[in-house]
Amino acid sequence: MIGSAHLSADLAQAGILDELRIMISPIVFGQGRSLFETLNERVSLDLLRVRQFESGNMLLTYRPTSHSCYNSAKT
Repeated sequence: MIGSAHLSADLAQAGILDELRIMISPIVFGQGRSLFETLNERVSLDLLRVRQFESGNMLLTYRPTSHSCYNSAKT
């Protein structure tokens, strides 16, 4: 499912996020919003794959760690 950062944060909060893909474009901004600003708790992720494109974009694929605790105390 392709969705927004808010949807991804909601799925992670509910403990049902099985994979996360983030496309990074080589553009620098002086300011911006946090990608997961609505996520209230830390989610540990394992990096599965990195795919680099000729454009310089990178696709990062993550999966929640097996020991990730979605309902742990806030940090």
